[in-house]
Amino acid sequence: MEQITLHHKMKVLLIKLFSFLLFFMTINPSIYSQESAKFQFIKTSQTGERFEIIQSEISSIYTFKVDKYLGKVYVIVHVPEFETPTWLEIPKSYVKNDTIKSEKINYQLFLGGNSVVDCYLLNINSGSSWILKNENKKGL
Repeated sequence: MEQITLHHKMKVLLIKLFSFLLFFMTINPSIYSQESAKFQFIKTSQTGERFEIIQSEISSIYTFKVDKYLGKVYVIVHVPEFETPTWLEIPKSYVKNDTIKSEKINYQLFLGGNSVVDCYLLNINSGSSWILKNENKKGL
């Protein structure tokens, strides 16, 4: 029962975090100004190892861990019950042609340079994609 409660608290914390970020983006004019143009887009590599950590230049709170084989995306969160930050998986919706090749890199995460809402997960085999944003509190 304690596991379920902790998992629920982490999901609520993630929803609050994304809601805050979206609210902050709507009231912060510097996000849309010339100043924000200095940031470069970032994407995970299509070579190398299975897992990769990627962080937006905009803020360290946009730090993601990606399982490039399975397309699982995690965001780092600070939960009061833990002394150190922990990874929370962002739910991903089902897509029919989400093609996965065994033991190969199948996904790439892209973070846009000008806005946090420009975050996408791409299946490099089929072209299926997901937008990383809090839309109706559902995740990806």
